[in-house]
Amino acid sequence: MERPHINFLLRLFLTWVIIEIKVEYHIGKRILFSKTFVNQLKPALLNPVINYNDLSQGLGEFSSITLETPASGLIRTENGKVALKGTVTKALGTRLLAVIEKEDGDSWIDPETVQVPFDAGRFASELSLVHGTGRYRVTLRSPLSIPAPRQNNPYIDVARYYIDYKMSLPNIVGMQGPEGFSSRDWKLIHTSDTGQTWEIVIPDGISEKDHLIAANFNDGYWGYTVYLTSEQQPKLVVCHQLYGGGWETATLPTLEAWETSLVVTSYIANLYYDPIYVMLTSSSSADQMLKSLYRSDDRGKTWKRVGNLNIDIGSGNPTGISFRKEKEGWITAMYHGQNYLPLYRTKDGGQTWSVQQVDIPSDLQKVPVSAYAPIFDQENDHHGLFIAEFVQDGEKTYIPFETRDAGDSWTPLKFRLHHVQDIPVFHFDNLIMGRAISKDGKTIYLMDTYNHDDWQTIKPNISLQNASQFFLGMDGYGWVLLNGSIMVTHDGGRTWNEPNRP
Repeated sequence: MERPHINFLLRLFLTWVIIEIKVEYHIGKRILFSKTFVNQLKPALLNPVINYNDLSQGLGEFSSITLETPASGLIRTENGKVALKGTVTKALGTRLLAVIEKEDGDSWIDPETVQVPFDAGRFASELSLVHGTGRYRVTLRSPLSIPAPRQNNPYIDVARYYIDYKMSLPNIVGMQGPEGFSSRDWKLIHTSDTGQTWEIVIPDGISEKDHLIAANFNDGYWGYTVYLTSEQQPKLVVCHQLYGGGWETATLPTLEAWETSLVVTSYIANLYYDPIYVMLTSSSSADQMLKSLYRSDDRGKTWKRVGNLNIDIGSGNPTGISFRKEKEGWITAMYHGQNYLPLYRTKDGGQTWSVQQVDIPSDLQKVPVSAYAPIFDQENDHHGLFIAEFVQDGEKTYIPFETRDAGDSWTPLKFRLHHVQDIPVFHFDNLIMGRAISKDGKTIYLMDTYNHDDWQTIKPNISLQNASQFFLGMDGYGWVLLNGSIMVTHDGGRTWNEPNRP
């Protein structure tokens, strides 16, 4: 006697990814039963799963669906919410089950099951990812009806997709290797895995309701933050990490109401040694932007007000502040109708400031110009550089100005850049090595100012268009903040990938 057997015919139509499964029950050449199940999913990247092992001892029926949302097999969310929508082409029962699991190394943990009910041939639900950022997978399961003598009702997997739950990052305020800081929703956040997961950091003495105004970290560990407290009489407080653990918090002795408003902006000049400076500015929409300066000589334990900068700095909007030595620093500003390059210098610790005269190339002397704060070589603080931005006929020209005499004079380098993404993507690091990305994201520019080499180019394997921050070290390691996510390179910018998952 011939033994019965089951044939499965699987056909894939990759335009929409129509999964057509034909199940036939044979004894010899005689077909006793034939049925076709159709599941539709779009587009081809979505990888459904049909668990046929549940059918190994008998025929069964289950729901066929057309999945409309999500529309691919790997999607992203920034808020931990994911929409699920589709139609039911054949219903068994009144619902699907969505099994949500989180990736943990090579396994999937924390399974949670959510019911997705049918309503008039459709289903719609919002799934919540409740175990923090990371990668999740969602498996949709249908009740499976198996004929007598098997009366039990198991489930069968009918579709599966993956979700990357990542917060879109507005900025990176310090990064070294896998360790880094960012900010989001007025909070300081920290990563130990190059941005795969983030945790909120609340320094000692700060409440959950306080607002982060600014943060500046030299690396992934050491830096300063400025918070506006949520008290009835708000204060500005500065926090920094202690080497032995924990945070130290001190209040700025502010005098004016605008200094403790939500529109205040803070710039931190953070040296590896004392003093530390904090510059505050008011809203740029005001008739005149107000400015003040504070200083700490004991690594942030106490602060004193240096004074206001309204007269010396003028009406331009500051772009940054930096100090080479204890009392010698610079403030730079945006173009605001002035006929000079907006580079202001102090030699007395910020008590007084004056415009430093800088020779501008002859072809750009009547062109609007903005400047960005100087950076000095960490191995030789007589060597420094700042970037000037000239705008002519809507086109930007960037010129580095270099000093080799501790900032007494500045010389424009002959190597100009056009059609590159704006600062801070274009920048020089603390070894005075230049980095930039073209506007179309297809070219990386590198400059070694020690040798006065012209810009060298690298072609990355992906487009880096719409980057918001960029770093590339001399050892070939680098990162870019691209569309709110971090990408990394280990070969000098030629190949970019998502960070390795923990």
